[in-house]
Amino acid sequence: MLPNLARRQTQPGKIKEDIFALGSTIYFISTGYAPYHELIYEDEVEKLYEDGVFPGLDGVSLAEAIALCWRPGAEPAESIIDIIDSWQAW
Repeated sequence: MLPNLARRQTQPGKIKEDIFALGSTIYFISTGYAPYHELIYEDEVEKLYEDGVFPGLDGVSLAEAIALCWRPGAEPAESIIDIIDSWQAW
């Protein structure tokens, strides 16, 4: 069953979580590893995220889009799509 998209738009907390997850997914696709893949305990990763500590993005494809997704108060998805579109033009 498809999600009710109209209802989903009224859940800003969920949208922010989705954008954050998008950044992590792009990171995985770009590097072949999940962020902080070397850490054993999930609570360690969560603590780093809560503290605003993220993996380095030097040399990572689409680093700008990933950073936008991970930033508190993430940019609207359209901004992230624009970055991805411009990267594909290369």
